[in-house]
Amino acid sequence: MKIKTFSGSMILALALSLGPGAAQDQPSVENPTLDVPSKSAFLAPAQPQADSLFKASKWVFTGYGSGAVGKSSHQVCAGHIGVGYHLIDYLSLNLEAVGYIVDHAHKSGGGGLDLLPRWHYLVRENWSLYLDGGLGFTYTRDTLRDPGTHFNFTVQAGPGATYRFSDRFNALMGYRWFHISNARIRGKNRNVGFDSPMFYLGVMSTFW
Repeated sequence: MKIKTFSGSMILALALSLGPGAAQDQPSVENPTLDVPSKSAFLAPAQPQADSLFKASKWVFTGYGSGAVGKSSHQVCAGHIGVGYHLIDYLSLNLEAVGYIVDHAHKSGGGGLDLLPRWHYLVRENWSLYLDGGLGFTYTRDTLRDPGTHFNFTVQAGPGATYRFSDRFNALMGYRWFHISNARIRGKNRNVGFDSPMFYLGVMSTFW
């Protein structure tokens, strides 16, 4: 009889300790929430940053016009179309085809090729600053002076800037010191020797 009374007392004490009051003392566990992206996050296309356009292995297309006025009002007007490949981040090697109209001693048209490294040394979200320059050659229909040569070399270098106005297109603008001569391959008396500041404006686009 005493055993049954002791057992009943233990059960009653255990029930009281596990009752509503005990439940209030237990720490609450909140339901975890999962952040689900909104529908607009899936529909909105990612906007490319300026620095991503100049990363290693990126290809770029350039098209621009340029003009230069040298001594005695000698003039050079040119159109440039080129393709470039980024060897490393922010440094590209560009091959450009150029059409020239040169007003020196004679006014003549011609064409040529330029090889230009371009280094974007300051890159921000929508714009960049760069340095470029290189060597090339031109062949004109007439000699640029008498006596002169149809074939001449070009040297150019200077600063420039880009500004992104769409997902894939950037405005391209800059200044270069520009030089034409034949490096005296036919003697000093047949060397042209044209030097001038050159300004240019065009577009740059990524295509790969």
